[in-house]
Amino acid sequence: MFLDLIVWLIVTSIIGIFSLPIFNRVSNNSNLSGYFISIPLFLIINGLISWLLFLLLENYIISNLISAALLISFSIYELYRNRFLYIKKLNIFIVGAILIALFQIIYLIYRSFNPDLIGTEKIMDFMMLSSVYNSSGGAVRDIWFSGSLNPYYYFGYWIYSSLLKLLFIDLYIGYNLLLSITFSLSIVVSGAISYNYLSNKINRINRIIFSSIAPLFIVFLSNFYMLFELFSKLPNLKNVLNKLLSIEGFDESSGFFYGSSWRSTRVINTFVDNISKDYTITEYPSFTFLLGDLHPHLISIPFILLTIFFISSIFIQNFSVKESIKNYFFVGVLIPINGFINIWDAPFLFLLTLISIFLVANKNNYSFKQSINLLLISFLGILASLIILSNFYFVSLSSQSEFPFINVHQFSSSIHHFLIVMGSLVFLSSIYLKNNIKISRKLILLNLLGATLLVLIIYFLKFFIIGFSQFNLLNFLLNYPVQFLIVILIIFSIFLVNFDKDKYPAFLLLSSLSILLIVENFRIIDLFNNRMNTIFKSYFQVWIIMALFAPVVISKFYINIKNKDKNLIIIFFTTIFLISSIQISSNIYYSTNKFNKKITLNSSDFIENAFPGSSETILWIKENTKKEDIIFYEVGSDYNITSFFSSFTGRPTPLGWPGHQKQWGRDIQEINQRIIDLENPIENLKKYEIKYYIVNNDIKIEKRGLVQVFENNKFKIYKVE
Repeated sequence: MFLDLIVWLIVTSIIGIFSLPIFNRVSNNSNLSGYFISIPLFLIINGLISWLLFLLLENYIISNLISAALLISFSIYELYRNRFLYIKKLNIFIVGAILIALFQIIYLIYRSFNPDLIGTEKIMDFMMLSSVYNSSGGAVRDIWFSGSLNPYYYFGYWIYSSLLKLLFIDLYIGYNLLLSITFSLSIVVSGAISYNYLSNKINRINRIIFSSIAPLFIVFLSNFYMLFELFSKLPNLKNVLNKLLSIEGFDESSGFFYGSSWRSTRVINTFVDNISKDYTITEYPSFTFLLGDLHPHLISIPFILLTIFFISSIFIQNFSVKESIKNYFFVGVLIPINGFINIWDAPFLFLLTLISIFLVANKNNYSFKQSINLLLISFLGILASLIILSNFYFVSLSSQSEFPFINVHQFSSSIHHFLIVMGSLVFLSSIYLKNNIKISRKLILLNLLGATLLVLIIYFLKFFIIGFSQFNLLNFLLNYPVQFLIVILIIFSIFLVNFDKDKYPAFLLLSSLSILLIVENFRIIDLFNNRMNTIFKSYFQVWIIMALFAPVVISKFYINIKNKDKNLIIIFFTTIFLISSIQISSNIYYSTNKFNKKITLNSSDFIENAFPGSSETILWIKENTKKEDIIFYEVGSDYNITSFFSSFTGRPTPLGWPGHQKQWGRDIQEINQRIIDLENPIENLKKYEIKYYIVNNDIKIEKRGLVQVFENNKFKIYKVE
């Protein structure tokens, strides 16, 4: 394990040496920020080439070797051709490599106290990684639904598992290594983008300090929920706050704020007669990193940041029309690739592209026709990317969503819940807009009136669609201030486009606020029939944009040092830093079982304690069966440690977690039929082409074409003849 760790840290730290020359072909930025931003671009290109080669050559290792060899050869050529430039910048490679390794080590120290796959969807995430890692024959299969392709957006797993495969690193430690590289890249890429866009009026040291605020928002800061748990510790306040806040589980805190971290991600909800009507997930990045779910929304963070960098670069730099067209085509290509990593990111990034086109047109006084041309070239890039990724988008991808895919929802966020979750963005944007736009009081009043009427119209249209009988007065009264606040901030952000020559802050504000307004009124139609996933994925994306916006606000106030709102900024950051410190400390304390867990990076060590005899059984399966051999132990149970034999061996099984198969868009009748059939597995071994049947050692079965090939003190394995 130690050797694996050292090899991983060295290789991932020096990727920038080979990625920077490639990055400089599309963006002339050979400083430290370019070094960091170049790494996710290199990973995307390598992943895309190796995946396409895999479909053609049907061999995982050879495809990845060819892809890596091509890119490294090109980089070596570029390094040699521009050797005098890169020799002068040798310190960039050294510092960059050290920082990437350092942040990984910091995260891995934490994970070493909590490396297992217990709880939430970790065992499923491991299954996804295992299905990619064990791919063969030009197909990435769903190992929890034998006979089918993987229906999930698995490209992030492909990108990272390719590295593990080439370095011969086992998945058991690899799971935690992938979390660490995502953590490290999220820090350095967000910091690099912020540094790159901060004003040159600020000296280098202060630019570094201000740009570090972006990583803090991503890997450290939490929302404001903990503030209310702190208040609840005061005499006689807990019951009062519990009634006012209506947050499920608020009255259950114990010990050192036990469970507060989870409750902080389940804030937005509406209860009618004590029944939840608007359950949502309000997860933020620092929580996800500590939780340790290797989910697409976490894996995608560095790649979202990379794409935001390219989108915003178009209007920040003075590109010609021809250069803008080329760049928008490139951004269009990136959007479906990001969707392959995390499907929720595709519409989000397309919205950002639309806002970018609006800003470019405003900055350069483009005609309507020129703006439409930029939009069309983006569509062309998207189309080209969809053709390249057709095997995913039109063959393997499944969806639980149904036409018309988007609908409105009866309930929306209450103002107190919204401010707990998104209070940071509201505060920062309000302060920034207040100090950067100068408009008359009369115009302000007109905009306030306009916002009031617009929200009423939105409400009318919303209930016109779903029926006025579903109108809930209390929810309306609590949500109206939310929508009014978002709309008025959007209006003032549009004013900012004209008042401020620097379009970057307006881009970040318009992007985040537009997303919030959309999800307050629309939801993706899914199996849950609520806003849970819509809020979850969109708020997570907004948090990333907010992380990039925060350094802009602080840097502007630094330049305008006499600003009277400076103290408010200081109070704000002091408060959120303190409550985040308590939140994260509590989370770490309990997730590591008060630092009493065994120190290791092997994510499978826990399985032997949970299921004695399983480690030996898993090892036998890995060493004595083929990757395509179908195994069966039991039908999985969602969110529990089940179907682990399939996950840990990479062997397919007829049915893993039924509920998640439904979420991934599988045919519900087929899923239910498999459940029924597998209640009597002996009768259906042939039907599902099961090659190895695993049973508990105390279960006696009639062999009937079964040959026992393995036995220990807990499990038996029968081979189906």
